[in-house]
Amino acid sequence: MDFLNEIKNISDNNLESLVKEKIDYISTESDNYNNNTNVIGFKLDENPKFDINNHSDGDFFSLDVICGYEGYIKKNMKIVYGLSYNYTKLVSNNGSYYYLDTDDYILDFCKYIKDKEVLNDYVFFDYVLKFIRNYFKVISTQDREEMLSMIYKNDYNVYDKTFENRFSLFKNKGNARCSEYAVLAQNILSFFDYDIIYVIGKEKDNDIETNHAFNIISFFDKEDNKDVTYLIDFSLNIDEIDLVSNKKEPSVFLGEIDRESANELLTKNIHLVFDDYDYIKVGNTLVCLGNSYEREYYITSDNTLERTKRLTINK
Repeated sequence: MDFLNEIKNISDNNLESLVKEKIDYISTESDNYNNNTNVIGFKLDENPKFDINNHSDGDFFSLDVICGYEGYIKKNMKIVYGLSYNYTKLVSNNGSYYYLDTDDYILDFCKYIKDKEVLNDYVFFDYVLKFIRNYFKVISTQDREEMLSMIYKNDYNVYDKTFENRFSLFKNKGNARCSEYAVLAQNILSFFDYDIIYVIGKEKDNDIETNHAFNIISFFDKEDNKDVTYLIDFSLNIDEIDLVSNKKEPSVFLGEIDRESANELLTKNIHLVFDDYDYIKVGNTLVCLGNSYEREYYITSDNTLERTKRLTINK
């Protein structure tokens, strides 16, 4: 929050140079910490020819996966958020992915937040969510893969390389999903000095399991005077319902955990289970209202893929 005050007090003429200078610094710092990796998610070779139907038990395809990435995600990083198969079950080239080709949103957010009243970290998170939703526009039912689909040719195991898988193409399209939300949140909050991790995993509620990207965030809560760690979800958000106006606003989901649980999520396949909830607002008072089901977050092996994990949390 200290850097937020610096943003608010700087002139618009000097803001752009300040933002660029800090992005350069935190990009290098994060790159060094993460061993100069250039991919997050599934580390695939070009055009892997792996048929999932021709492997017996115990003979799984070993695939290295960086499930968690801490700190600022630099430009040109490749985000592989899933695996794509054609109808012959061959893994398509490089999986389902995009390149982080822009960081213009950082300056845009700084301009957005300058005139906002930010009472605490939690209010700040909701401003981040509002900015993200406006950046991508409302989530629609349009399939993201319609935009990022590959071109199959020859015998269905050779593909044209494409450079149109770019993060910037999601802006204003209304078809961004959890990966794009979590990446944008990661970089905005890293920029403002939060200790945050981008996580590729799964989420389950009402017995429905989906692949899902989310974040783990740690910071010092000045109001409670203690260090806190949360699983924070910007795409599967909760609702803040105003009983007077009957308006419903989105708010980030926060599940409080400890550092040990955060580490075990990434290294030991533990499941983090939280009660789901919404907020009821009456005047300036918020009341937490529990729902009838739980949220479950975890990282797990696919039936046919051994996934290696990497510890990315600083002690």
